[in-house]
Amino acid sequence: MKYETLLRGSLAASFLGLIILQFFYFENVRKFDVYQITTMKQIDSLTKLSDSLHDEQFNSSVEMGRHELTREEMFSRFPNLEKQYNAYYEHETE
Repeated sequence: MKYETLLRGSLAASFLGLIILQFFYFENVRKFDVYQITTMKQIDSLTKLSDSLHDEQFNSSVEMGRHELTREEMFSRFPNLEKQYNAYYEHETE
């Protein structure tokens, strides 16, 4: 009878220990899932920001290209304008 009670107590303690370990394990998994969701939201917001900056950079590049083409056309028509432009660019814009 003494050994039977000891065996029952050991089994009950083992099951209780397993249940507690399962709760700790699933709590850590839940925390990891919350961390993963938060990280994914941050990655999404950074991706949107990067895409927005890329779009703005593209628009600026197109605008600069238009200015360069216009400047080259004006310089070919008015050679004196190129000298004035270069003098102003080299001395007045620093």
